[in-house]
Amino acid sequence: MKAAVIFSVPMSTSQRFAWRWRSEDYRQDSTESFRLYHLCVADAERNGYEVRLSRIGADSSRVNGVSVGHA
Repeated sequence: MKAAVIFSVPMSTSQRFAWRWRSEDYRQDSTESFRLYHLCVADAERNGYEVRLSRIGADSSRVNGVSVGHA
């Protein structure tokens, strides 16, 4: 099974965040944001991905699959 990572994104309409998933190789993103973590995991699994808890984390070096330079 392919691996996916779960990450949080800020919501523009409030001071909250939502969950999204992305394939580990950055080739596929979730098509929606999820208020609840377990709904995000379930969507990743429906799309053929496995989410491992050890893979949860932030990666600010890439945005929408594009490398971002740091100052």
